[in-house]
Amino acid sequence: MAGGFSRRMGEDKAHLDLGGLTLLEWVARRYAPPGTPVVVGTRDDGPGRSGPFPVALDLISGEGPLSSMAALLRDAQTPHVVIVPCDLPLLPPDFASRMVARCAPSQALLLEVEGHPQPFPVVLARDSASEVRGLFEGGERRALAVRDHLVSRCLPWEELFPGIPSGEAFLNVNDTESLARFLSLREL
Repeated sequence: MAGGFSRRMGEDKAHLDLGGLTLLEWVARRYAPPGTPVVVGTRDDGPGRSGPFPVALDLISGEGPLSSMAALLRDAQTPHVVIVPCDLPLLPPDFASRMVARCAPSQALLLEVEGHPQPFPVVLARDSASEVRGLFEGGERRALAVRDHLVSRCLPWEELFPGIPSGEAFLNVNDTESLARFLSLREL
């Protein structure tokens, strides 16, 4: 997902130049093995529309992540959709395959960090598309609503990633300070 307004950063996060790759491209390269379809969820005037990936336009621009989640599910070509914001670049590179492997029979799989469910990353079954759209059309805007309204599971971080500290993995690149931290930690 790349449809946020990047208010705290002061410029579009998805297109931040990381030395030849944008943040969006870096995240896609890190998390999607070659041959894995990457689709960018964004608003109609949002970032990612001019990049190398196909886009799924939010159901209603500027209405939050659930709008983008519904659009990504609507356009999905795979049984599961892994949704991760472009400003979450330090998850383990294999997080998606680990989560997808543990999703069934649930419609949604989320992670819990230090006792708190995280809205992202999330794996959603494609067959939950109409329910997610219904949540959005019913006025829901919170990404965590999928946990409350779908058949979902929330796995503790340490169960899925034993020995990998969650702190750095969940570094959210939202401002110049967190960008500098990411740049000091990233592996290319």
